[in-house]
Amino acid sequence: MNRKIRVAIVEDQELFRSGIITLLNGHNKMEVAFDSSNGLEFLQKLKKDQPDVVLMDLSMPQMDGSEAAQKALALFPDLKIIVLSMLDQKDYYARMIKYGVKGYVNKDVNLSDLYDAIEEVAQGGLYFSQDILRQLVLDKERGSDENSYELTDNELSTLEMICKGYTNKEIADQMCLSIKTIEKYRNTLIKKTNSRNTAQLVMKAIKEELVLIEG
Repeated sequence: MNRKIRVAIVEDQELFRSGIITLLNGHNKMEVAFDSSNGLEFLQKLKKDQPDVVLMDLSMPQMDGSEAAQKALALFPDLKIIVLSMLDQKDYYARMIKYGVKGYVNKDVNLSDLYDAIEEVAQGGLYFSQDILRQLVLDKERGSDENSYELTDNELSTLEMICKGYTNKEIADQMCLSIKTIEKYRNTLIKKTNSRNTAQLVMKAIKEELVLIEG
């Protein structure tokens, strides 16, 4: 009834790329739209075929993932990109979020979490590996202990659930409020924190410890 999620893979390591292709093509809900070994090749193929989700490596020859993501999202702002990252690539985190990527997963992610990430992002959500979120908290440069955003209790509760990946409907059900009210809270949070989008809001919330990550 529902068509498969079409995934593009951008990865320069042939063995790793081939493995992901085999795994995704073997999944009953997913298929590989195309694969590329660098950002330049990816952009050329993207102009002819827009997949549902992109798995994007960062370190690649000719054009790296950071530049490729920026250019791809400039061409197709609704493109859903998940970054394949290593923890030592933390310098890229904030930059990629500003570009509008929808998720971050470690390259050593287990298979079920990778599938979850693809499904969540394909459905319009966000997905960030817990270890990457923890790293952002560890790397936080401490300033004043008080945040200047003046968030209400309901806004903070909404923010916490957004960071956990809840949909507007799920948040509304949890808080016994209407979906329109939750949408209003989400928009207010983006404005108050001076974020460009929900993905940047999530990362800012974690980095500035507006919410706590368990574990």
